[in-house]
Amino acid sequence: MSKMICERVADLPEVSDEPSSDIACFIRRGDESQPHLLVYECHRDFQSVPRTWAVVTLTCPDPDAFMLNTGDEELPEDVGVYRWLESTAATDEAPHHLVLVSRQRAVEVVCAEFSLLERVYHAADAAQAMVQHLRSE
Repeated sequence: MSKMICERVADLPEVSDEPSSDIACFIRRGDESQPHLLVYECHRDFQSVPRTWAVVTLTCPDPDAFMLNTGDEELPEDVGVYRWLESTAATDEAPHHLVLVSRQRAVEVVCAEFSLLERVYHAADAAQAMVQHLRSE
């Protein structure tokens, strides 16, 4: 198993390292009019801060852009959103191979563009945060 050469994505909020945090993905067409959505819990410094969820849009030309980590590569040890620098899956059309590492799982996505769309507050989990976001669309 080889180690991933990665760098943290500074444009996105830090990932929560709480054991109860989770991830939700909403797969749509993946183009600019209907980008895929990825929701994860943000890190919070104090328990008195409300739970906050990052909603990230992902424009992906490949319909199979999302994948759970297969274990073929050794992931970064810390939770976070990383850009895999030596990815063979990245292309000219989709140059970003992102790896979101939480305490429970890792999700990889190869995309053309990504950005933080909004932060959702007070949701119980990633699925509820996703529903709150979709209701506001």
